[in-house]
Amino acid sequence: MKLRMLVFALVFALILPVAAQAAEPRMISCAPCISYKRTTATCSVEIFGDNFSDEIEAIITLWYGSTIIASWERSSNGYLFFTETATVTPGLTYRLTVTYWVNGEQQTTAFTRGKCPEYDDGGASTVSIGDPLPEGM
Repeated sequence: MKLRMLVFALVFALILPVAAQAAEPRMISCAPCISYKRTTATCSVEIFGDNFSDEIEAIITLWYGSTIIASWERSSNGYLFFTETATVTPGLTYRLTVTYWVNGEQQTTAFTRGKCPEYDDGGASTVSIGDPLPEGM
């Protein structure tokens, strides 16, 4: 009788589905973005660490040529989201750079660039994410 109960328990344990929730691996990544509305550039950055305990530090800089228009420093753990605005001149091209460290290790600097449009069209917005998009997109 004990042997039957043991076999039954073993078969039941093998049939019973076991739900395992493995943590999905994350990669360190950084996504800078510039959007324009008339004379305002909105600079946004999203940085992910490998896991939620990673210490992230970032220096976000908006450039016109070799001139710094604005610069900000931020830090967070695991995930960093940043958004700030700066005054810009329509018709000029700006670059947003993100120099960042994860757990004290410097990562490859991320950047994007985009031209602030002239606003004779009623002030339409444009967005530049990562590498600039081809004209007309």
